[in-house]
Amino acid sequence: MEQLISFLEKEEVEFEREKKLSLCASIGIGGVAKLFVCPKSKEKFTKTLRFLTKNRIPYFITGNMTNLLPSDRTIDKVIISTLGLKNFSICKNKVEAEAGVLFSKLILTVKKSSLGGFERLFGIPGTVGGMLRINAGAYGCCISDLLLNAELYDPINDSIFSVSKDEVSFFYRDSEIKRRNLIVLSATFSLLTRDILDIHSEINYIKEQRLATQPLSKKTLGSVFKRTDIAPASLLIDKCGLKGRCVGGISVSDKHAGFFVNDGSGNASDFLKLCEIVKAKVGETYGVVLEEEFEYLS
Repeated sequence: MEQLISFLEKEEVEFEREKKLSLCASIGIGGVAKLFVCPKSKEKFTKTLRFLTKNRIPYFITGNMTNLLPSDRTIDKVIISTLGLKNFSICKNKVEAEAGVLFSKLILTVKKSSLGGFERLFGIPGTVGGMLRINAGAYGCCISDLLLNAELYDPINDSIFSVSKDEVSFFYRDSEIKRRNLIVLSATFSLLTRDILDIHSEINYIKEQRLATQPLSKKTLGSVFKRTDIAPASLLIDKCGLKGRCVGGISVSDKHAGFFVNDGSGNASDFLKLCEIVKAKVGETYGVVLEEEFEYLS
């Protein structure tokens, strides 16, 4: 570890020791990360990953920690945050954004140039890199829909390369990027020219829909389970009478059965136990195996 610390100090890469992940994760859960690293440029980001890979030091990359459930225990893996990669630029109808750019902020920024296309994704609290990795979407729109190309890093082969949308496969809440353990450095999107008032109106509509149907004021990590082949997971959970079901400080939201809420006293163990209860009941009732949409950091 001291060798890594020396490297980070020499390269002027920002880091923190003993970082409380419960203060970072949107669900308000998590133990302590022994080392939390936040490079401020793509060069420092890839150089850090290169050092970790070469020295066989386990690491985990995260963005805004909004669909992440950290373990209650101390995390020995080095946590690498993309939030320092926040540069973006607009040229005509194209926007290039680094992996750590918050997507809703990007939507509001390009709106000022009468550029849109991603309004239905407004309110998803993820970063460009994290959302592209899982092909995040909402209301019939996915982040990959307007993708032109992505700049990726392959830590195994220590290579940086660009791919067009046609050269990488995207699936429902999944992508070839995730399956091949590639890392998004930046992405370029081709946006639509729209009247700024129309963009503003659609964003407000989406905000109202989310506010009316989702527990936005609570500690959650977003949708817990992926949509199934027969119906949204939330509908099946609701029909099983599981709204309000709780384990410790974690409960199925009364407002939206697809969300689990932390009342402030919950932990990762509670969350995982509730997941198993919900999966068992839905499986028993509908013969469907629910698949988690979040990531677990142990």
